Amino acid sequence: MSLSKGLKRKVDDENRVFREEWKESFAFILPGFKNAKPVCLICKEAVAVCKEYNIRQHHKTKHGSFKVAYPLQTEARKSKIEALAQGYAQSSRILLRGFTSQQRATSASLKASWLLARNNRPFTDAELFKEVMVSVLEELAVDKSMDGIIASVKQVPLSARSAPLRIEALSDAVQGVVISDLTRANYFSLAIDESTDNTDVFVRYFDGKLFREDLLALIPLEGHTTGDILFTELSKVFERLSLSFEKCNLLVTDGAPAMVGRHRGLVSRLKELSPEMHGLHCLIHQSVLCAKLSGELKGVMDRVMRIINFVRGTSSTQHRLFRQLVADSEDATHDDLLLHNDVRWLSKGKALDRFCALLGEVKAFLMSSKNKAAADHLTFEMELIDFQTTSLVKDAFRSAESVSAFWVACSEEYSTKNLAFYVLTMFPSTYTCESAFSSMNAIKIHERNRLTHTNLENCLRISVTTVTPDIRSIVANNRCQFSH
Repeated sequence: MSLSKGLKRKVDDENRVFREEWKESFAFILPGFKNAKPVCLICKEAVAVCKEYNIRQHHKTKHGSFKVAYPLQTEARKSKIEALAQGYAQSSRILLRGFTSQQRATSASLKASWLLARNNRPFTDAELFKEVMVSVLEELAVDKSMDGIIASVKQVPLSARSAPLRIEALSDAVQGVVISDLTRANYFSLAIDESTDNTDVFVRYFDGKLFREDLLALIPLEGHTTGDILFTELSKVFERLSLSFEKCNLLVTDGAPAMVGRHRGLVSRLKELSPEMHGLHCLIHQSVLCAKLSGELKGVMDRVMRIINFVRGTSSTQHRLFRQLVADSEDATHDDLLLHNDVRWLSKGKALDRFCALLGEVKAFLMSSKNKAAADHLTFEMELIDFQTTSLVKDAFRSAESVSAFWVACSEEYSTKNLAFYVLTMFPSTYTCESAFSSMNAIKIHERNRLTHTNLENCLRISVTTVTPDIRSIVANNRCQFSH
């Protein structure tokens, strides 16, 4: 007895008591209900054994990039973990709230309507869907326990009248998530493709975890379409959704005159509201631009020419100050920079050679210059060099699943991350808009000639979205009834 008592295992000795420091170290919490297991706030997975080794191993193998993005003992990490904890607590409250029979029936109706809309099926298929389920269950019923299940299926409100209402609720939930993410996003881009009766507006943004592309709105068009009409309708959409064009960094359109007209086109009108916004039209246009580029050397040469023009052409006083700086330098082999002349064959090479010879003096002059862009550019170049030579960043890039995943996990200390996010939020082409027309054609079949514009927009949004709505939240905020 004494031997067995002395060998009795103790939970405390095996580190099976949850420690509060694990929350910040590994992003784990212990829920308050009975027999709870440690839960990862990042992926919401539970660890079977409450031991530090198991928790650390889970965090290391599945969320290694989290430490890079949010280093230990930083305010960014604390804020991120608190936000994750609040989100988990909110979702847990909804899950713990038990569903009534009416709510379960409504939840089943929403899930069935979601499947119908995702597959571009008409509303009348909801009734067929219900009949099929009842017929299959009746055939499989071998005991009385199936009778209750069949009765529950018959109570699910699925009909041609209820399906549009369910799909509208799902569409509103999806749009609510998109608008909420856009409000928090630093940038977003728009893709618009004109058609004869409808113009679909897609938005690309970063939601905090992934870069997403979703339908923002479907704008009905009547009569002749002009850039002014498109601008007015798009402005109404942004006003209704409480969005601003200031965050829009790129507008991708087709090559229609109403879109790309120099004075009254949609791109020109939007640039009046957001001067920093870029415009791009048609995938073919990108190919033409790529053909004109001569690679990295052209970018370097253009940058050198801009610096030379800045030093020599901005003002005579600035040019005189630069020449004075060169004259005071003991290492300078020349007294001034050379201007580039396209007419002369060797002008470009000579200008570049002189620039390299006075590179140290040029750097010193730009750093002391009152021009913020010039000083910031040098700071950015030094940061970029440090970024490219850091082994930790190189390893993270090699192990990342994609370029987007790498930049998401990258540390906030690099300003290049902000630039990368600015570019990654841009639509590469109008492909998303064009592919949406396939879904629209599948929805607008001849037999659905009574389909309203609102129903079309709701069906299209669910068909193309990458967002999964919270069914439980929708049920909890609506009145639920059985099928009559």
